[in-house]
Amino acid sequence: MKVLVLGGGQIARAVGATAPSEHQTIARARSELDIVDAGAVMRTVAEIKPDWVVNAAAYTAVDLAEDQAAQAYAVNDAAVASMVQAAAQQGCRLVHLSTDFVFDGNSNRAYLTTDQTGPLSVYGASKLGGEHKVLELCCAPPGYMPPWARISC
Repeated sequence: MKVLVLGGGQIARAVGATAPSEHQTIARARSELDIVDAGAVMRTVAEIKPDWVVNAAAYTAVDLAEDQAAQAYAVNDAAVASMVQAAAQQGCRLVHLSTDFVFDGNSNRAYLTTDQTGPLSVYGASKLGGEHKVLELCCAPPGYMPPWARISC
């Protein structure tokens, strides 16, 4: 099995270090692949032809995201759509990692995937945007184009 791991941080390194030896793990850190460049993502996935893409890339500077919202949304939200589309085009599966920052922090128990979201920061909102891209594109009927992807003239 061939796994493409996007990102070069702690999670990406952990995935690479713990992958079974029979799996071929190929990592692409930011210095090797700008995930904001949709064409580069498409070309990389087409070239590598992985069975799985693991999105461990993220804009994670939580406090700085308040001042760099455009960058946070580009990495955590828009780039995810490119990953989903590239994976679908190559017929591989995508694992997308999110964060508890998509919630409001008021729960006194571990969050469930069915809990109401309510991010309190740009970082959390940008990560939630990425989740929505995965859900809209992976779970949509054939031919569906989500409203954010439509081009108006």
